[in-house]
Amino acid sequence: MNRNKKEICPVRRCARPIEYSNGNSRVVLCLHGFTGYPGEMAYPAIRLRDAGWDVRVLRLSGHGTCGADFSKTGVSDWRRQISDEWKNLSSRYEEVCILGHSMGGLLALDLAVENPVGKIALMAPLLGIRKPGMMFFKLFSLMIKKRPYPWKTNPAYKFFDERDDDDDAYLGSEYWSWIWMRPLADLIHLQNVTERKLSKVSQPVLALFGENDTVIGKNGQRILESELNTEYKIIELPGCGHYIPYEPNPGSRELAMDEVINWFDD
Repeated sequence: MNRNKKEICPVRRCARPIEYSNGNSRVVLCLHGFTGYPGEMAYPAIRLRDAGWDVRVLRLSGHGTCGADFSKTGVSDWRRQISDEWKNLSSRYEEVCILGHSMGGLLALDLAVENPVGKIALMAPLLGIRKPGMMFFKLFSLMIKKRPYPWKTNPAYKFFDERDDDDDAYLGSEYWSWIWMRPLADLIHLQNVTERKLSKVSQPVLALFGENDTVIGKNGQRILESELNTEYKIIELPGCGHYIPYEPNPGSRELAMDEVINWFDD
């Protein structure tokens, strides 16, 4: 997104950045997923705050406003935004650790390839996606802006952020009811590029995967195990799906955050 252009829709209440300060010399930068919003990382932020950490949950541009905003953004905007945020936090803190979910996990690894970030924790990082026709996705994105996608609200998910009653339905209609072709094509390209550079990551990496993740499957675990050339720990969460930060499976999100906090504190 051109930085001189303002988003045309207001930021939804649940999508406002989250920040907690405990006067710590270390901070955790949290990154949400594709078409997500900061509120999806509210539970991890609360747990980190209660463990004494300073926390910053970034809102990636085009997210949490409306589909028209989202269609004007892309991977290059998000990469630059995260790099700027990391530099800003690095000027204020001795160490900046990173926690990323899904696309946020991919962007965390992308950042770590070129920058001396602190410890990294990944929740269902977007790696290893191999879908039929992926090689033609970029071409399709030049012709098709978005495609309808069946979505409906799921009452099983519990929210931990501050929000208005219609936030979920609104974001569902604006974002999750569509497949956004160009941003998704760019994201797949970043996935492929980052997978080839994983050996350049020097920071310790914790990666949490859901046993029942139907979004990324099992390839992500195999890629990290074969390509990382640093200290790492991989955990598979029994009965858990892709949406680890707000997973409805009893105990999954709690166990995930226990592991993340232990990882950062060690």
